[in-house]
Amino acid sequence: VEQQQPPALREALAEAVAAGSGWELIEWAHDKCRELEHEAWKKSMQHAAMDALQEVLEQPKVSAETLSDACEQAWQAGVQ
Repeated sequence: VEQQQPPALREALAEAVAAGSGWELIEWAHDKCRELEHEAWKKSMQHAAMDALQEVLEQPKVSAETLSDACEQAWQAGVQ
């Protein structure tokens, strides 16, 4: 799922195009933005998985399946 670029970045890229900046630089900026957005999304997924695992661990009685599912979700999100 591709996220929308922040308005400030869109404006800056539009200004760069209008100013005649090279397409290589503009393409690099787009790529860097996507990379940063992906990293932010990944961190968000890790935090959500850690929170879910913490919730499960704080429950007084939890099934092995529930704990296993929470651990699997955390592992898939990259939690170490």
